[in-house]
Amino acid sequence: MRVNRIVLSVCLLLGSGSALAQKVNTDYDRSVDFSQYKTYAWLESKKHASELAHKRIIAAIDEQLAAKGIQEQTHERPDMYVVYHIGLKERVEIVGYDYGYRPRWGGSTMRYKQRVYSEATLVLDMVNAERNELLWRAVAVGTVSDNPEKNAKKIKKAAAKMFKKFPPGKK
Repeated sequence: MRVNRIVLSVCLLLGSGSALAQKVNTDYDRSVDFSQYKTYAWLESKKHASELAHKRIIAAIDEQLAAKGIQEQTHERPDMYVVYHIGLKERVEIVGYDYGYRPRWGGSTMRYKQRVYSEATLVLDMVNAERNELLWRAVAVGTVSDNPEKNAKKIKKAAAKMFKKFPPGKK
């Protein structure tokens, strides 16, 4: 009985740490030579963040693309379109604390604490402008803070992680 509670406590504590980490995954069309893409334009997203978060996301992605030598094209047809989508979910995290063995009652005292938080998923797509085919996708998942400054930093960090290995090389 005591061993089961300890195992449950460890699992809950480990699980709580993963909910706080920012996770980024990317995927792309392996047949594409990304060196041919020099310009982009934004497509309007059907689902986007608040106006302030929207501006921060656009600025962070623009900064990353500029650092990779890809310029925004506003007057002519670009090589690719960039669009993002965002989703928010409310999550519940339960953490158990074991306050030790109580020999008099034959067991331990287990307490649980519940934390409700918001998790954001940011999906960024790059689409070939001529053929309208998906070239590259990045997905970042992380928690949303009540502090707007922390969220601004998280957006920049997510964008940097998304573009860490961009453009992908031939394998």
